[in-house]
Amino acid sequence: MSERKKTIPTILSALLCLMMAAAAVSCTTLGITKDEKGKEVLTSSIEAYNHAFRWEDYTAAAVFVPSGKKEQFWKEVDYFKKKIKIIDIRIRDIDHVEDSTTATVVLHAQYYRPESPTLETVTFSQKWFFSEKEKGWQIGQSGYQEISKQPSGM
Repeated sequence: MSERKKTIPTILSALLCLMMAAAAVSCTTLGITKDEKGKEVLTSSIEAYNHAFRWEDYTAAAVFVPSGKKEQFWKEVDYFKKKIKIIDIRIRDIDHVEDSTTATVVLHAQYYRPESPTLETVTFSQKWFFSEKEKGWQIGQSGYQEISKQPSGM
C-alpha cells in the first residue's frame, strides 16, 4: 500500500513536468505572445510550483526559481525535508492586472511536523514576476517561510 501511495504522486509529477516541457517547447517555437503573460499561464505556473513543492518534487519546483535565488530555495528545501510535511495547498486569490509582469498570490496550506503530528493551517502570500529572459513566470518570494517560522502546535 505504501508503494502505491508513493507511485501516484510520482506519476502525477511526471505528467505535470511533461506538460510544462510541452508548453515550453511551444513557446519557443511560436514566440511569446501577450497571452502568455496572462492569468491562465500564471495560474498554471503557480499550481505547478506549489504542487511540486507539496509532493517534494523540488527539482520540478526549481524550474520556477530565478537563478539568483537557487541557493536560498535549496536551503528552504533542506529545512522542509526534515521538519515539515505539507498535506494540502490551495490558491485563495491571485492579484494580477492584465498585461502586468507581477502578481501576488494568496495561498492556504495544511501541514504537520513529524515530531508533533498535529494538523496546522496557515495563509500566506507569494510574489511572482514574468521573466522576459526566461520567457515565463518565476517566483520572487515563495512565502513558505511563514510555515517554517510558525511555532509547533499553533
